[in-house]
Amino acid sequence: MKNALIHLKNKYGLDAAAFGDLYLQEHRDWGEKVCEEIGLAAVYPLWMQENEALPGLKMFVESSYKATVIRIRDDKLSLSWLGRELDERFIADIQKEDVCPMGEAGEYHTYVYDGPLFHRKIDFTCGEILPLETTKRMEIDDLKLVTK
Repeated sequence: MKNALIHLKNKYGLDAAAFGDLYLQEHRDWGEKVCEEIGLAAVYPLWMQENEALPGLKMFVESSYKATVIRIRDDKLSLSWLGRELDERFIADIQKEDVCPMGEAGEYHTYVYDGPLFHRKIDFTCGEILPLETTKRMEIDDLKLVTK
């Protein structure tokens, strides 16, 4: 990670790295340490309190961004979560699970394919499901940019 950041820092003249962590302090401590060691500022634009995760998910869904679940932890969510869209139904269903609504502890990961800042939408198809050591990952296939 450090080598990649150093390369990007030198190539693009970066002075900071942004992280998508929400509230896990040990993740923030790690990112800040890595950045400090290589002379970058660590930025956490999504940082919040743990109890703000559900409102954060609702805000994401209401923002018109589009995301699909592409990875789940085997011990937290069933296979049926792969390929799910983050929408109102997702919000209702995720609250029934013993997980962070935003997947902060890696319960799930998403692929964002459209939103207000996208000039073009990314169309794709749901591909093969790969069993990994402690997770399952859904491949995304047939990617193409589509004019909105």
